[in-house]
Amino acid sequence: MPLFAALLADAGFSGVAVDTLRWRHEVAPSAWWSDIIEAGGPRFAIIAEQPPETSARIRSHYLRLTGRYDGAFPVCAHLAHAERSAGPDPDQR
Repeated sequence: MPLFAALLADAGFSGVAVDTLRWRHEVAPSAWWSDIIEAGGPRFAIIAEQPPETSARIRSHYLRLTGRYDGAFPVCAHLAHAERSAGPDPDQR
């Protein structure tokens, strides 16, 4: 994440750091599938709008691929933090 840290620094932030967080998200693959598809959104509406046989085929591939995780999916997130540099007092403009 050096590019993101550089972006923050270039924007005037100091003490810039990006931490990588990793954990295992524990959820039953079938529940995860149902929750995600029902939640919708542009990425998942495409699956929900398929004919039942196509949706079932996609779901069977999903379950096959997620089987190796035994209900605990690896997750990675990057948490950026920095301090805003002291600038002019906005009330003094």
